[in-house]
Amino acid sequence: MDHHNHGDMDMDMGTCKMDMLWNWSITDRCVVFESWHITTFTSAIFSLLTITLLAVLFEWLRWRMRVADAAIAASLAIAYNVDVNFNEGGDVEENVTVNRRAGKLLVPKHQQIQRSLLYAVSAALSFFLMLVFMTYNAPLIAAVILGAGVGHYVFHREIDVASLNQSSVGCHL
Repeated sequence: MDHHNHGDMDMDMGTCKMDMLWNWSITDRCVVFESWHITTFTSAIFSLLTITLLAVLFEWLRWRMRVADAAIAASLAIAYNVDVNFNEGGDVEENVTVNRRAGKLLVPKHQQIQRSLLYAVSAALSFFLMLVFMTYNAPLIAAVILGAGVGHYVFHREIDVASLNQSSVGCHL
């Protein structure tokens, strides 16, 4: 058993390296899979752009889940004749306000399948991005952070001000 190379914490992954410590070297690296091997400057740029776009996609999925939930809540509120707030354009407000009598309503099976699929894809993508982060490679980590920031900027531009003004005393909202 050879222990002479543990000082630099490199792991031989066959044809590419994977460091267990913070590193800046982008060439001759594998990204999660041995088949995703960065060997050239072009493949490094392609990999960084792909990771950035995957992080943007993750933020889009988070936005899409929120929009889907709001639409489902609006359709359930209408179906069960529950009070809903509409804005001037006739669209349902960002967060549908349901009166306290309504409580929680069961989501129909086809809509719950849609919600579950979006959630599963979102979870898988978030775990994949976590694995990219765990390469400890600064440029790859920067690509994840850049994509998350761009995605958040593009898809999370609205904020629910009503939830900011909620009192801690439930009966005085």
